Amino acid sequence: MNRFQRAGGVALLGLCWAGVSFGTTRYVDVDCVTSLAPYTNWATASTNIQPVIDASSSGDEIWVAPGVYRIAAELNIPASKTLTLRSTESRAAVIDGQGVCRGITISGTNSVVEGFTVRHGYDPGYGGGCSCPGRQRFGTA
Repeated sequence: MNRFQRAGGVALLGLCWAGVSFGTTRYVDVDCVTSLAPYTNWATASTNIQPVIDASSSGDEIWVAPGVYRIAAELNIPASKTLTLRSTESRAAVIDGQGVCRGITISGTNSVVEGFTVRHGYDPGYGGGCSCPGRQRFGTA
């Protein structure tokens, strides 16, 4: 193989790698004082979870700092997005429905919610803490 063929192969590999997209990491911290979209670092983290879900695209990860996140409407990860919503410390980020709403609905089948405590959720039907319509399995720890 001559050097032009090798260079062509390397260039082709580079073009293929350029087509691979990586998700953005976004941040939530209830104590942040300089919240600013698109929430891509701790200094500008959102103080609420849903705006970050809304600003995210499939493949993004949302990291949530410890704290109590009181909600007046359920959090919703729509089926159109595949996201990872992760507490930075196991069970230290609390989604609190305040007895007025469900904690979270995960409509898609590939999103991951990890490390949260969900409390005081309410729904007159079912799933006051979490609802996962269309899922055959749901795991908790």
